[in-house]
Formats: sequence, structure tokens, C-alpha cells
Amino acid sequence: MASPEPFVYLPEAAKAAEPAVVESVLAPVVETYEALQVALAATEGQTKVVTSGFFNPIHKNHISNIVSSKQLPAALLAERGLPSDIHLTVVVNGDWSTREKLGGKTFLTASERAEVVRAITGVDLVFIHEVEESHQASLIGLGCFDIFTKGGDRDFDSLPAAEQAALRETGTLMVGNVGFEKYEGTTAEVSSSKLRARVWGQG
Repeated sequence: MASPEPFVYLPEAAKAAEPAVVESVLAPVVETYEALQVALAATEGQTKVVTSGFFNPIHKNHISNIVSSKQLPAALLAERGLPSDIHLTVVVNGDWSTREKLGGKTFLTASERAEVVRAITGVDLVFIHEVEESHQASLIGLGCFDIFTKGGDRDFDSLPAAEQAALRETGTLMVGNVGFEKYEGTTAEVSSSKLRARVWGQG
């Protein structure tokens, strides 16, 4: 009996279905406050957690923050009377704020960054936050989220005043120190700026 061929192409029917199959396992992406609120309205009975970033490009600390945001301790949630089942929204900062941060450059567009983020295990929803602001106060002010997580390099006092005010006004809890250490300023530092410098030939 002849051995089967060591190489075959994906059958045409499977290839035709590929876009739908891939889309079915990715988190949805929304780009307006209205669409965000509609999506979150369907998450009754879950704790609504949000984290945000440029992810430009994404690296292991970003991923650890996202994964850990989905896995917040049940005891922490119980202290606040929140359900243990978490719905995680990841906010991708838009292109305006990216250009502000990078002196007019973009590197990866918000849509490109969102396509990567939506594939990470545990992400339930991706929101591209395209506003001409360098903070998340307007988003927090919607009052849609129970918890906003931040990495270990941020604490409440380091947040923009507008974000602090929005957190207080909406009763949204900030949970800091979520994700791996950044080791900023050391040879072990993991950051998007170091990765961009390597691509742009600056390091």
C-alpha cells in the first residue's frame, strides 16, 4: 500500500470557510461608545474589567497584564460584592494619541494593533478608543466598568487628574500592579519603545 503524500493543500471548501472560522474565535472589535455600551449590556452577571494600552508593538508584559486582568482573584472581587465571572474589555489607544506620543509617527495603526489583541486568550471585547485626549477619563466616565487594571509601573497618583476624578465619580475600582514587572531603566526592561528603536534602527 502506497504511503500518503507528505504534503497536501487545505481543501477548497475549508479554504473558503477560513475567514469565518478564524473570525469565530477572535474577540469582536468596536469603535464607538454606543457600540461599546451595547456590547457590555449583554454581560449582565459578570464583572466588567477593562485594561488599556498602546500595544505598539505588543510585548510579553502587555500579554501578562491582559491575561492577569481576566484572572483577578475571586477574593478581591468578593470583597467588592462582584461576580467571579469576568468579562474583559481591552482598550487600544487610537492613532491620534499614538501620534502625540511618538512625535507624529504611528508605527502600527490602531486597527493593526487591535487585530493582534483580539486574538489573545481571555479577551472578550476590544475597543479602539479614537479620541483627541491623552487619557481615558471619557471612557471611565461612561460608568460601564467595575474595575480598571493597570500595570506595575502605575499607581493612582500617577494617573492624569481627569482619570482620577472619573474613577471617583463612577466608583470604578483601579487595580494596580497587574502583569509582569517592566524593569524600567534597566537592561532587563521590556518596553514597546525599545522594540520600536530596534525596528527604526535607533538601538
